[in-house]
Amino acid sequence: MQKINKTYDLNRIQMDIDFIIKKHGWWNDTQISLQSPTGEWHDGVGSTYGENFTEADFTKLNTEPHWEISRFITENNLYRTRILKIKPGQCYSYHKDFSRRIHLAITTHPHCFLAVDKQLYHVPADTHPYLLDTTLPHTAMNCSLTHERIHIVGCIK
Repeated sequence: MQKINKTYDLNRIQMDIDFIIKKHGWWNDTQISLQSPTGEWHDGVGSTYGENFTEADFTKLNTEPHWEISRFITENNLYRTRILKIKPGQCYSYHKDFSRRIHLAITTHPHCFLAVDKQLYHVPADTHPYLLDTTLPHTAMNCSLTHERIHIVGCIK
């Protein structure tokens, strides 16, 4: 895990997220697309992209250009960026992605972890994004009892 020497205003990002949730809601109560090939909010969530798209086609911002979330996406040259939520006591399956990912923790807890190639990491909500090599086997887990873990995660070119 590599800390990136940039910072983002988490209060502004939380306001962006609150607006998005109020207007569009969560897909499957776990994620929200911030980029898509079509400009549709819930296009390309999960592992399904539709038969005509790949991950790399998710470059169109679904967000407003002046938002702090948009600045995070454009400054880091991201595609297929999503807000991902893991509820207390839940985790993802152990898997590999096609590209490395940048994580920006919005809401976390000391008992939230990423396991990458059998190494355990905690991404703090410290305004900095973190680069992770998610082409290696990995998972994300929320081992807290009470707190949701929310990250903004984008693929890097």
